[in-house]
Amino acid sequence: MKRIGLILALTFVVAVAALAQSSARPNAKYEGTRGNPRLIELSNLGGSSEGCVKRGPFIGTLVQRKFDDDEITLIGFVVRDAKDERTYINLDDEQIDRMLMVDRGYLSTFLAKGKRLKVWAFACGAAGRVLYADRIVAL
Repeated sequence: MKRIGLILALTFVVAVAALAQSSARPNAKYEGTRGNPRLIELSNLGGSSEGCVKRGPFIGTLVQRKFDDDEITLIGFVVRDAKDERTYINLDDEQIDRMLMVDRGYLSTFLAKGKRLKVWAFACGAAGRVLYADRIVAL
């Protein structure tokens, strides 16, 4: 009897941990056919946004991407709006690491130069000058 109670308690703990991990993971939305999916939205990219303020949406064309030293990991991008104002928006590398491998594989195509985007971000840091993407929608 104790063994069954222990197994049930352990199963409950694992289920709660899995639920907490999945809720912290970025969400992806796709459009198109099953054989040819197209990533159209990423949300919950902000990670820990404690002490930050929600900003946006920033609407414009992606004009530049910045990669980490490994030249593979995308860490930020620049959006140019209709008035030719440019905004640099960071990607939270911890949240990118939590993405499903399939979603991470589509990230570089989703955030390609020339794409029209709508981006919501968290303004953090000194005077809220550092922006971290929270939700990105392809237009």
